[in-house]
Amino acid sequence: MNQTVKNLYLKGSFNHNNFGDDLLLFAVLYFFENNLNYTNEDLNIFIDKQANSIEKLKFDSKLKVNNYCDPGYIINDKLRETNMPRAFKLLILVFMLFANILSAVFYKFTRLNLFNKSVNKFYKDLDVIYYIGGGYLTDTWYNSVPQLAYDYINLIIAKLINPKLKVIGTGMGLGPIRTKPYEFIFKNFMKNFDCVFVRENQSAELLAELNINVPVKNLGDDALLLYPYFKNLETDNEKAFSFNFKDFHYHDYADYIDNLTEVVGYFKDNGYKLNFFAFGELPGPDDSRLVKLFNKNIQDSISVYNPYKIGFDKFIAKLLSSQVGMGFAYHFNVILSLSSLPVLGVYSSNYSKQKINNVVKDMNDNSIILKVDELKSSSLANNLAELLSLAEKEKKESAIVNQKYQEMTDEYKKMFEGILN
Repeated sequence: MNQTVKNLYLKGSFNHNNFGDDLLLFAVLYFFENNLNYTNEDLNIFIDKQANSIEKLKFDSKLKVNNYCDPGYIINDKLRETNMPRAFKLLILVFMLFANILSAVFYKFTRLNLFNKSVNKFYKDLDVIYYIGGGYLTDTWYNSVPQLAYDYINLIIAKLINPKLKVIGTGMGLGPIRTKPYEFIFKNFMKNFDCVFVRENQSAELLAELNINVPVKNLGDDALLLYPYFKNLETDNEKAFSFNFKDFHYHDYADYIDNLTEVVGYFKDNGYKLNFFAFGELPGPDDSRLVKLFNKNIQDSISVYNPYKIGFDKFIAKLLSSQVGMGFAYHFNVILSLSSLPVLGVYSSNYSKQKINNVVKDMNDNSIILKVDELKSSSLANNLAELLSLAEKEKKESAIVNQKYQEMTDEYKKMFEGILN
């Protein structure tokens, strides 16, 4: 147990009404509390609270999460509310970052605050910047280059102010990378890390291909840290087919609604309840709206579950009560796989393939992974029959998941005890 409080700044895509990312934050909090026995007397945890979606989920943790108001995000939010031309807004943000760099350099050599006293103090007192999981380090997303550039500059500022600062990442999904500007920033950004744990081999291979020489291990997705928590939840084990559509721009469900109706109708005809699990809500991904793509007969048969309305425990317990599932959302597939439940994982891009195919296949023998185009193929009926057969088999605890959980927690303990003690 630490006698001195350590300050951690947790970074990720969580707190934006996207359940998979909020799940990762809770996984890390659970690990700190239950595997390392840390309390609020040991850790000061900071995050960018922003949308405050984590509060709606009411996750059971005694660890307090403090808000760090990143000046750049605050200014950017205020600029969005103005009618100022985009070029002027960008100029203001660039000037602000340049001024922050000058201030950090001045502080490094004089230990005097030119301005931004609160920012300098925050980074000076910080022990660790911790990037949690997720797939946000890719240029697949809109505005990805400016976002990574902003994070990189802030990381440089933090290291100028506090050269002893540790930078780590766990459960990270890295890439794919398509453009040279993103690759250049990505390489320089990742070189600042002291330790990187990735969720699949493709991420580790990307670091090797780009000659980024940081300690790296493939240990799987951080959701695995919640494995004991999930096992202790009370479930109903109902005869239910659970499914999810993710409201992201690269999923055009209208092109496949007939095939998706065939999938859902197949399990309905075989006596399964239909449960839809929304992995986001406005102002994040509006998953629930996609149920309206079905005809009225199917819609009337579907029960919709939203974690931001019913809470974390009820949502997960209901999902784990399923016998079988189909998911476009990556963490939908991961959660079912942690309980070895049969799942049909569907991807539509290289980005989603890297997650769903490489991670889920590696931990769940009861999984079938298809590219979305394959829903239109003549083999769909055979895949559904196989999925139904898997659903009707006796469920057994997975030796693969147990082994992966033990390996992950052992490595995480070793790493955190090394940097926090």
